[in-house]
Amino acid sequence: MLLQLPLAQQSLSQKQQRKLFEQLLDGSLMLLNVCGAVRDALSQTKECTQDLQPILRRRRGVEGLANEVSKNLTSSKAVRKSICKVLKNLKHMENQLSKDSETGSVISTLKQVEAVTINVLESLLSFISGPEAESKSSPCMKHVENVQKKLENSEMCIQDLDKGLECLFRRLIKARVTVINILNC
Repeated sequence: MLLQLPLAQQSLSQKQQRKLFEQLLDGSLMLLNVCGAVRDALSQTKECTQDLQPILRRRRGVEGLANEVSKNLTSSKAVRKSICKVLKNLKHMENQLSKDSETGSVISTLKQVEAVTINVLESLLSFISGPEAESKSSPCMKHVENVQKKLENSEMCIQDLDKGLECLFRRLIKARVTVINILNC
């Protein structure tokens, strides 16, 4: 909404603001890339969750179940590895934002929005990666029902997160288009 205000558009279209404006465009592109990576991580996490559910229903015995869970943990490690890479990129973006010098109020506000978005995405990635699971532990059959319920809850949470992320992604695209249109005026 800030970008729609005539005063903000006038401020941003000034020649001396152009470099800062282009930095904001670069930041928005990075955030879109991070959103894509988060979507991938959510998708992979959902896939792992869905893969475990029929395995738990079949209950091939503790040994068979432990093997399948072990395979799933390997997939989870790959997701965690990609999340760590994205988190490093976000930290780099955060550091760049804090290094930038004093700017006008509109640019400053947009940088604050970018910083908040980075923090939200970092929190989301930390949530998705979850706590490290021990690969050597074998599940007890009496806890299978508990695990099934937790997996179902996880799947619902993932769907909600995916919807929220989709909304954020659309808003980032809309803001980026608005910024490009202001630049081209």
